[in-house]
Amino acid sequence: MSEFQPTPPAINRPDSSGPGAVFRVLTGMLGILIILLGLYFSVKLFFGIYSALKSPQNYEQTFNQWEQVLQSQKTGIEVGDQPLARIFVVLVLGGGVYLLCRIAIAIMVAGGRIVSWSSGDREAVRRIIRESTGVYSKQN
Repeated sequence: MSEFQPTPPAINRPDSSGPGAVFRVLTGMLGILIILLGLYFSVKLFFGIYSALKSPQNYEQTFNQWEQVLQSQKTGIEVGDQPLARIFVVLVLGGGVYLLCRIAIAIMVAGGRIVSWSSGDREAVRRIIRESTGVYSKQN
């Protein structure tokens, strides 16, 4: 007796030859380059913040320049006889670092999406991106 063996379902795989395959490889490489660019900016920000925390005297001149700019704006907010420009400097610089970090993460996510769109196995790439970045976006 022969056992019935159902045929496996057809897997919808992209064609591995022709100009479409070359385009997919090129866009995948572009996506990887964009991910590496975002990674470069993230590492640069990390080491910049680390060096500022380790030796703040190197950034004292920058801090003082920002303080002069904010004091020239005549905020008028004072505690006793001390202006609050230093607190505003910390807020401005912290906000700038936060925005730069968000931009670096967005660059890496954009590169990951390009790789995902150009690859044949989108679900695997999405899962890798979700697990590595913690970004859970809507399923397309």
